Amino acid sequence: MDQLTRRDVLSRWGGVTAGAVTLGFGGLRLFSETPSLRADETGQGYGELVRDRKRRVDLPAGFDYSVISRSAKDVRRIPCSGKSGRMAAFAGPEI
Repeated sequence: MDQLTRRDVLSRWGGVTAGAVTLGFGGLRLFSETPSLRADETGQGYGELVRDRKRRVDLPAGFDYSVISRSAKDVRRIPCSGKSGRMAAFAGPEI
């Protein structure tokens, strides 16, 4: 049995990578050629906006939302993860 060299591994994975990239761009082409989502009966986008009772955001009928974070909320008393995960903090005015 022949010994597998680094060159063999790199050339094989290079072929696999090139194939994956080619297939990916082929899918991108198909995605870009598909028609966008259909409009409503009037032909205008997704229809009229439905007023939100909480006055946060008005959305078309059938759409919904979830609040995942509020801005300007004091987080000093709220437990936070020690791992920031690409968050940043900058000096600002005292609250």
